[in-house]
Amino acid sequence: MLILATHLPQITIVLADAVHQEAQRALARKAAISATADVEAVYAGWLARVRLERWPRPTEQEIARLAPAILPVLRHVNDLPVVVSAVAAQPDYVLFTNVAHWGPALAVRTNLRIQTPHQFLEALVADRP
Repeated sequence: MLILATHLPQITIVLADAVHQEAQRALARKAAISATADVEAVYAGWLARVRLERWPRPTEQEIARLAPAILPVLRHVNDLPVVVSAVAAQPDYVLFTNVAHWGPALAVRTNLRIQTPHQFLEALVADRP
């Protein structure tokens, strides 16, 4: 998906700050155990090449306002800032690989179109003439 976004100008990546921070932490952990590539530089390079829309971390008031509706179907409270950011951004799609955490119940509750990258690619290919 990341490579595809660099080649298709009609794709805009909506990046929540909470997701970006978690990605940076994960990449730093990976870089600490891997001498094969500068994964942090690769990530930064990818961000520089895609059409990017950044969303700030939601305020505590925004989280508190949406929490009662979201928490009954959200598996981990740590994901709450990301979900609140997605609700605020209203992207065309939210791509997530962990359907146990970001599944149909959350999609219904938040009115977000949540798909796996595979589902998104299948739909993208099916829509091509």
